Amino acid sequence: MANPLLQYFFPTFTSSNVVTAFDTHKGKRLENQDNYLLLTPNGTAEYLEDESPQSMQQSDWSRRYYRLAIADGMGGHKGGRAISEALIQKLLNLKPQKNPEQLRQSLEDIHSQLWRTFFSHEERSSGTTLIMADIYEGGDAVIANIGDSRALLWRQEIKQWQQLTYDQNLDEYDWRDGELEDKDYHPDSKTHRLAQAVGYGSFGLLKDKQGFKPNQLSKQLRLDLAEDLPTDKRDHSDVFKIHLNKGDAILLASDGLWNVATDVPPLAIPSPSELAQENLLAQFFEQVIQNGGMDNLSAVMLWSNS
Repeated sequence: MANPLLQYFFPTFTSSNVVTAFDTHKGKRLENQDNYLLLTPNGTAEYLEDESPQSMQQSDWSRRYYRLAIADGMGGHKGGRAISEALIQKLLNLKPQKNPEQLRQSLEDIHSQLWRTFFSHEERSSGTTLIMADIYEGGDAVIANIGDSRALLWRQEIKQWQQLTYDQNLDEYDWRDGELEDKDYHPDSKTHRLAQAVGYGSFGLLKDKQGFKPNQLSKQLRLDLAEDLPTDKRDHSDVFKIHLNKGDAILLASDGLWNVATDVPPLAIPSPSELAQENLLAQFFEQVIQNGGMDNLSAVMLWSNS
């Protein structure tokens, strides 16, 4: 397992107060189909290859950006580990993304490349989730979500983790499209029925010319920007921007952190100051497994220590 990593920087958000942490655990699975990426402004990249931690220098990476990412190969589908690893390799070579539209197009291109490599026209063809963030030195961040890994935000003034993303199931998109009433929409309910994944495509999300959404698999992904959605639903966009201030943190994690038995509540995630302590993230993973967690667990965090 990788140990938490410390990285120091320039004034304001990325000055000597930036701390990062990352770790992964296969949990009770036979194979770790998760992968992660932490790419720091000095060009150091941390990730998995064949389930083993790797570190390399990316010489052409921008000195003004961090990249954080988690990819979770779809459980029960063939090639989960291979496609999540291939996705991380694509992200290693992707230039920093500055806005949601740019990032959406880049991810659609990567998805098409992986689809050509991995799609097998079978129900359980390969696919992987993705949650990623490119964070500029001043604190501006662009985030993208595909699947059910999650981004969490810690605001210093609130001192608690807030979920930034919404799991991409059919109910989520039906609610966005006004086909599911608020009373029937339960975004916190547990479901394993993803509506789309990288390298796999989307199922029942895309409208045809008549405005009907066929209940079938499509090669295309659906990634909503804020401007694609009604005003009251724009905080449910899949690719979006936020700004991080001093004391704030962002945590990206695979669903193993909260995917436990229905009658067992997930554990509260420790604060950034706790997770930044050496080996604390690994210890938290062990607690999640003891609490009934069965899946792979992976997380990467960036904290602007005030």
